[in-house]
Amino acid sequence: MKTVKVSNGNTEIEFPVHTLKDGRKIAITSKHSFKFSDGTEFRLPEDFPLDFLDALTVQREFKPVISALPNKATESVQRLSIESQLLLERLSKKVDIVLVSYMIISVLKEIWIRTSFPKVLAMNSTPETAREIPEKKIVDIDNWAW
Repeated sequence: MKTVKVSNGNTEIEFPVHTLKDGRKIAITSKHSFKFSDGTEFRLPEDFPLDFLDALTVQREFKPVISALPNKATESVQRLSIESQLLLERLSKKVDIVLVSYMIISVLKEIWIRTSFPKVLAMNSTPETAREIPEKKIVDIDNWAW
């Protein structure tokens, strides 16, 4: 299995890399297995160091919503640390796609820097597996989530 190492400013982190049949390299930021629509599959080896899983942590803050009184309500505000942003930037320079969770995509939009990371994408499943359980979904390599 191929890997890519990048620094977040403090430490060097190793990410697994999957190569599609057309040669595109995908940095994987999750420990999940993936089946891709080109017939390739990614499985993380059991002995792979899991340091990369904590590298892109979304920070959440809950603020009270006064206008909801007398009911108690909070609004969630999400942030991505400067270290995580730097990591995404550096990772993007080494691969064709950085496969992240939808939450990372949402945070990039929320903090108004989505367009700064064009190679950072989430998966969309193929239309025929859209309603399947996660283990049966197939990643549509021609339709990534922005």
